[in-house]
Amino acid sequence: MARQLKLLGCLMLSNFLLWTTPSYAASKALVVGIKDYNYWSRLQNSRNDAEDMAQALKNLGFDTTLIIRDEHGEVNHQRFKQAIENFAQTLQANDSVVFFYSGHGAAIPSDNNSTEGYLIASNTPAVKRGNKQAIEQNAIALKTIAETLSDKIDPDTGSVLFMIDACRNEVVNKGADVVEESTPSQPLSKQVEVIYATSNGSTSLDKLPTDTNVRNGVFTRIAIEELTRNKDRQGYSSDAFFPAVKSKALQLAKSAGKTQVPAWMNDTGKESFVFVPCPSNQPCTVMIDNSTTVNHAPLSSDKQFWESIKTPSDANDYRAYL
Repeated sequence: MARQLKLLGCLMLSNFLLWTTPSYAASKALVVGIKDYNYWSRLQNSRNDAEDMAQALKNLGFDTTLIIRDEHGEVNHQRFKQAIENFAQTLQANDSVVFFYSGHGAAIPSDNNSTEGYLIASNTPAVKRGNKQAIEQNAIALKTIAETLSDKIDPDTGSVLFMIDACRNEVVNKGADVVEESTPSQPLSKQVEVIYATSNGSTSLDKLPTDTNVRNGVFTRIAIEELTRNKDRQGYSSDAFFPAVKSKALQLAKSAGKTQVPAWMNDTGKESFVFVPCPSNQPCTVMIDNSTTVNHAPLSSDKQFWESIKTPSDANDYRAYL
């Protein structure tokens, strides 16, 4: 009987440990690129942007989901929406999440006199008088994406970064009630940091006049170069990433007689997004710029203890942990 009780106790302890195992952070990315539109102009490099950004993020250790044209066709509203919902279901509270989009954008005035940013699916209707509702119903609101993803993330332990490569030049079709080619600067969610490919009121350059055999638009080209160059730089964050991307994108566009100035919004009230986390059980050095660092505290003592005994060995270790 004593032996049976001991075995039962070990089984109960084992089950309890399964229920109480700490959740550790993972890096995950959803990458969307739309090139061929039914009613909007065809883009040249947006699908390449998505493919190449997905690979760059994979090289940084992100579990990456790529959504581009497949055997069923381009990314329409239904497929875009479903991809966001499916991706959200994979998220855990402590995850670090990147959402990247390359394609068309639009700004739609709302009833409360604000302007909402939308990402355009392949079957979104063209901008014309009286079709605001049709566009809203067949495009994807940035705020909706932000809320869907950030609802799954603990604001104290997880993080979300959006990178949006879409025009923001506010070209208004005469008589229309939708601002075409614009994604306005706006807080999307308290938990979401946003990097736009260009400043409000300007164009995100899909291709430069001087480009030959180039796969990517200006912003994504530079962003991939920076992520690739710093993929082994522990603690590499958006505080170091964005200034470099902004400066180099501006210079690249200027060299071809164009203007593009990326923009950054971080209203999360916490430190910026970290692309390259430090290893477990080590202090994290977050790059603020190319010369300044901030040292994070190491893992808490209970997490360090868990790391040391999480491989099954002695039940007494588990009792001590609990």
